[in-house]
Amino acid sequence: MLHVYTREGKYFRGKPNVLSSRRDYYAVRKGNGIRDNTVEQVLANDVEQGGIAALRKLADGVQISARDRASLCLGSA
Repeated sequence: MLHVYTREGKYFRGKPNVLSSRRDYYAVRKGNGIRDNTVEQVLANDVEQGGIAALRKLADGVQISARDRASLCLGSA
């Protein structure tokens, strides 16, 4: 579930596939017409994965290391 805060200050939760206005945002079409979703895969596996671990530590009240901060900012360390 996603937690959504509107500009008007309202809050609600919803499923990403319901809330999204565009699917496969980072996908590109190759010359042969095939959709390439490599960018989305890199973001999910390399960027978000390191960042979420640091966010979970912060949510648990744990002080994060310099390496964790780098993961949070850059996606990898």
